Amino acid sequence: MSDKNVQNYISCFVDSVFTNQEFSFSASSEAISLYQIFLQGWGLTEEKRYFSSVVNKVPDDFPVSLTFSNENYSSLGGDSLIYTATYNINLPIDTGDPIPSNYAGSLQFNMLRDSRSEWVIYFWKDTKSETLPSWSELKGSFY
Repeated sequence: MSDKNVQNYISCFVDSVFTNQEFSFSASSEAISLYQIFLQGWGLTEEKRYFSSVVNKVPDDFPVSLTFSNENYSSLGGDSLIYTATYNINLPIDTGDPIPSNYAGSLQFNMLRDSRSEWVIYFWKDTKSETLPSWSELKGSFY
């Protein structure tokens, strides 16, 4: 995310060319109530559109800051695992903008090793922190 390269970002997700799995996203309940798009389903097309919007909004000279803590990996056996973590995101956007610049919450990535032997995300669940907007809300506001 910090390099703001859309192709690098999208390559983190499952590609149906290399596995029979489809990507799905479970937004935080707050984001679902705010943004209609989450009720219609969120896939790779929406993921790419949101991330491209972020890249276009953040000045080239300023990195997006994404930090993970409380990381945990749980094997599902074979070539599957669940990764959980808490996250903090800081977007260096104009503070006069109505869009918040800080986001926090916890996430769950269900991952698998595809036919290229690369680990990719096929399911993402987002949960809002108590104090800041969630990553889902960031996605909804930039979609």
